[in-house]
Amino acid sequence: GQQFMESSLRRIKRLKEIRQQKKLKFAIEVDGGINEREGKKCIAAGADIIVSGSWFFSDEYKKII
Repeated sequence: GQQFMESSLRRIKRLKEIRQQKKLKFAIEVDGGINEREGKKCIAAGADIIVSGSWFFSDEYKKII
């Protein structure tokens, strides 16, 4: 049940830039405070994998599915 850190978006974008510039192959994974809204932001910033623990089992998620 962590809170999402908005500063992570800047780091995700920077990692994506580095990966492209240096032609590296690695996945960008984000964990911590990920819900539907934050997950979309992370994907837009360049995340490849998002981990959502607490939100996945929450009532909010159950309403969506």
